[in-house]
Amino acid sequence: EYMGVGKRKMAFCFPFQSNNKIINVGVEIVPSKKKKEFFEVCVSDTIKDLKEKVCSRLEISVEEQEFRYDQKVLLDNKKIQYYKIQNNQTITITIKYQEERQVESLMSELENGNFAALVKLQNLLDNTENKRKFFTKYDIVPCLFKLLKKENDQVKENVLGIFVTLSDNNTENKREFVTKYDIVPHLLELLTNGNDVIKENASGTFWDLACNNENKRELVS
Repeated sequence: EYMGVGKRKMAFCFPFQSNNKIINVGVEIVPSKKKKEFFEVCVSDTIKDLKEKVCSRLEISVEEQEFRYDQKVLLDNKKIQYYKIQNNQTITITIKYQEERQVESLMSELENGNFAALVKLQNLLDNTENKRKFFTKYDIVPCLFKLLKKENDQVKENVLGIFVTLSDNNTENKREFVTKYDIVPHLLELLTNGNDVIKENASGTFWDLACNNENKRELVS
């Protein structure tokens, strides 16, 4: 539409997006075997608002949660719509600090005689890709050695299972079991005095450690 000579009235049309639009956002914890959870949010909610909902349902503190979407870390003060997150799309969560606190808690439980923590520790190991840090950072092996002295065959079997998990496909861990932690006397004790299942598991641990060529020489000598 023209307004006078050489002038035109311009009409601009912007796409409308309601700030009250409700969407479902999938939240997936990595690495974890837990199923994806969905949360109902408003697109005008902030990332921190969503984190608080996750905290309420999954009992993971806001401070421990790191959100990622489209290979970006999401900032707490930004809104859902800022990142163009669509209905039924998925955000991944990396848990900060949680694993370290879990390990410390489990070690405390074990030292206080709560052997059910061994099962929790095994589950934690099964869900982590970095078993190396259980040697270098958490140093759990001495605690496990103490448990082998308990008069409880089930505990010994569980400990041997954890040894196998720690050394599986990890050359450095296999080596340190023999050199740093001197596991051999513990295994020999189990082979001498353990029941049939324990002896079989101890033999399997020997076999697994011997897959490291450097260990073979020391196991024989």
